[in-house]
Parts: sequence; C-alpha cells; structure tokens
Amino acid sequence: MEEQTDKLVVNKNKDFKYELSGAGSGLVQAYGEITGIELYFRAKYDEWTFDVANDVGMLPSDGGQGGYFKKSKCKNAGYMTLSKAEKIISECIDDYLQKKNT
Repeated sequence: MEEQTDKLVVNKNKDFKYELSGAGSGLVQAYGEITGIELYFRAKYDEWTFDVANDVGMLPSDGGQGGYFKKSKCKNAGYMTLSKAEKIISECIDDYLQKKNT
C-alpha cells in the first residue's frame, strides 16, 4: 500500500496544525503553527530540521535569534514516510512546549 504524499495534522489539545508533504520525493516538509507561532520542518539528504519562530516571527534557520531549533542526522531523510516525519515533529513539539512552559 502506497503512503499518501500530503497530510494535514491538527491537534487542538496542544494547539498546533501543519501541512506535511513530500513523502518519497527527496524533500519532506511541514508548514504550520503552534500556539499561533510559525513552525517549519524539513527533511532532505541525510538530515532533518525543525523550527519554531521567535517572538517577531523569524525562524532560527532564517537567521532569527531565539525561537526553537532542532536538527538531527537521518539517513535518506528526504525519503522518509509521512508517519516517520509526523513522529519526529510530535517529539519536537513536545520538547518545544516543555521548554516554553519551564
């Protein structure tokens, strides 16, 4: 069974939503927001990154100071399944919320 290539993920309890796309294409991305703040996930080559914008709306990967940024090596990251990307994003969101609330 072939996995879908686009998915909308919404969690009202944790106040986030994002559009995930690109499974198997060489570039997996997610655009969305958490608690009204922009988030971005990108998996390409052998690495993935996850950003949450700072208080003026700039992502750390775009040069914004503050915000939240996490990255990790991952073999063939751009070809990961959407379910694997969703799991990574969920873990990053949990980490972001924990750090934000401490």
